[in-house]
Amino acid sequence: MKLSWKIFGAVVILVIIIGAGFFLRSETPKEPSPAVSIPGLPPDKQTIEDRYAQERAEGQLNPAAKLGDASMPPPSPPERQTPGIFQGEGGLLSKPYFVLNLWSDYDRNDNLVTVYAGGIRTEEEGLSMVGQLVIFTEAPNGDPNQTVVQHLSTPINSGPVRITTASGFHLGLLSSSGASFVFDVSSSTFIKTVATPDTVAPTCTQTVGVTAAGKTIVTTTLQDALSGLGSISTTTIVNATHADPLFSIGTNQPVVVQTTRVNQEALARVTIAAMDIAENRTTCPPIIMPVVGDVNSDGKVDCNDLALVRASFGKRTGQPGFNPAADLDGNGIIDVRDLAIVARKVPAGTVCK
Repeated sequence: MKLSWKIFGAVVILVIIIGAGFFLRSETPKEPSPAVSIPGLPPDKQTIEDRYAQERAEGQLNPAAKLGDASMPPPSPPERQTPGIFQGEGGLLSKPYFVLNLWSDYDRNDNLVTVYAGGIRTEEEGLSMVGQLVIFTEAPNGDPNQTVVQHLSTPINSGPVRITTASGFHLGLLSSSGASFVFDVSSSTFIKTVATPDTVAPTCTQTVGVTAAGKTIVTTTLQDALSGLGSISTTTIVNATHADPLFSIGTNQPVVVQTTRVNQEALARVTIAAMDIAENRTTCPPIIMPVVGDVNSDGKVDCNDLALVRASFGKRTGQPGFNPAADLDGNGIIDVRDLAIVARKVPAGTVCK
């Protein structure tokens, strides 16, 4: 009888041990499957096979979430980049391409287009005279398998290139030897090449006039004879407005900017600057549109302006003491009409000695 109880107890203990072993085995993560080395497989293909083996192992350790699993959020779209030209990107994009700077923007299909500008550098030959553009076009979903890469050389061998200006999908490029180019990103085409270095800044001419409605306007004409205009900017604008001129970068045609004074009774100032593809810069002389009757251009009409008209009273053009600023009606003589123009603008109640 005692022997039967001992046998029964031994069986119970054995069952418990076996059950515990099955339980622990089910809780222990599976070891990753080792990469399979396939005889005769080229090294690059073996690398791919090793990566697939690793991915299969990771899938065993971390199985993908089931459809509808709230713990796995949907993949986020790639972060949207800021368009423009970016400096300080020197270095090797991938050998042998040497990058000086880059430009990026989104095309009409919302693909991110990035143009790396630079050249070629090899350990044996050093820096090549071949300018290079490397263009990446990335799909909106960020899938690297859909990325299109292009490698383009400049039409002439003038050294590495960098981007100096951009307008839409047209880029201005300048090489290390001074040659300039205009590149159309949309068609991947160089649409202008200037082999001669450009050292002359754009020209600027300005005229002041009055519209039929009595508004003062300033007409600024800018032109560049060689590499072509790259950008036009307004550095100062007070009490005036204008529309940004539409032009193709690299143009050698004159570009006109028209500025109109907003409040005809207040002082207006305008300063316009331009840069060509070769980075030569011009700042046009500031145009000051004074208040009618403001002879000394201090932004107001007062007794000081009356005094200046009186000081030149009766003087004609070409005579000593003639002050063109006091000839407010532009008839070539400073007379009572000029005095009346100033007197009407002096604040009511003002007594001038």
